[in-house]
Amino acid sequence: MKRLTLVVACLALTLLEALLATPAQAIPAWSRRYKEPKTDCLSCHTWGSWKLNKRGQDFMRYGHHFEGDKEEDLGLSEYFSLASKIRFIGGNQKLESFQQNAISIYSGGSLGKGFSYFVEAYLHDNTGKNTGASDFGDYGRTKLAESVLQYTAGREERYFTARVGQILPQLLHINGMGARTSAVRANLWTRSSINPGNAYQPFSRQYGLDVAYHAFATNAVVGLVNGTGSLLNVDDNNQHKDVYVSLDHTFDKWGSNLGVLYYDGDFPVGEGTSAYSDHFHRWYALGDFSRAHFNAKAAFVTGRDEIDAAGHEAKGDGFYLEGYYYPVKWGGLFTRYERWDPNSAVGGDHSDGVTGGFTVTPFVYGRFVGEISKYGRSGAKETTYTIEANFMW
Repeated sequence: MKRLTLVVACLALTLLEALLATPAQAIPAWSRRYKEPKTDCLSCHTWGSWKLNKRGQDFMRYGHHFEGDKEEDLGLSEYFSLASKIRFIGGNQKLESFQQNAISIYSGGSLGKGFSYFVEAYLHDNTGKNTGASDFGDYGRTKLAESVLQYTAGREERYFTARVGQILPQLLHINGMGARTSAVRANLWTRSSINPGNAYQPFSRQYGLDVAYHAFATNAVVGLVNGTGSLLNVDDNNQHKDVYVSLDHTFDKWGSNLGVLYYDGDFPVGEGTSAYSDHFHRWYALGDFSRAHFNAKAAFVTGRDEIDAAGHEAKGDGFYLEGYYYPVKWGGLFTRYERWDPNSAVGGDHSDGVTGGFTVTPFVYGRFVGEISKYGRSGAKETTYTIEANFMW
């Protein structure tokens, strides 16, 4: 047993050394496009966590390009990148599945005369349905995650933007919805329902439009969306349009940010004579503090839903705290505590838990993430773990 352990350890160290010494065979589109000054992932992200720094936030908000970009004869490789996620998923001390979790395509950049675009589409997306039955359903579906046409007017210090398509509030994007440290998003963004019949979740992309004004690192946004509130690319079945507004400010080159967002929506619950409209709202307060080797995030959510046809309401609230420390550029450790109470008037109904893990970035355009989480209601918490390989080219 000792000899086997030694052999495995030596093989693991050899593999890690080989990976650290291996140059990237190809680089993503935006790095290929911007050669002066030289651009790579670290130009817009931090190592390991892929958190957006200030330059990355500016690039995204300005329409996935920079002021003064010239109309050059660029090829497809300067506009398109592919990404892949491979995961091992487990829970309660059992390995549940191996997943080719996603193969996705990213494309974006200037279209000229102030117009730009961004697309994120999944050629293969794993839904997590791993029952082992003969009917695998949409186990390997395709999905349009985001598709935006944007118009930008003005210099980077002060400018106006308008976006239309399948969108996500950019304040949420930079606070764990898009580029993030953990392999799996915080439960606060994916499992924070107040009315179980309302499918809205904060991380859901919506069909609609928003307009924004950006001045000296302060950003004000107003959005009007269908309010699908769903993982599926479908329209909702009511005519009501949801509204969101946000205000945030980025403080330094590392991307430290503080912002608030309000979302007001309406969702049809039930069918037939039992159907009613859940008019709901959410308030989000989000903060991010970053330095050269450290990042801390905090988020607080509160909201109110109508829970029956008589108009009775329930109030929910929750928060999370997350920290990431990377002593070396190729990796680090992270931890997160989160809590959600779907009805603060009823005691003992909340869910909470802790997530911890590590990231290793052996090559510039990829990383490995390992994490373990214990989350749920008191006495019924579920332990899950994830190991993910995520790389782009």
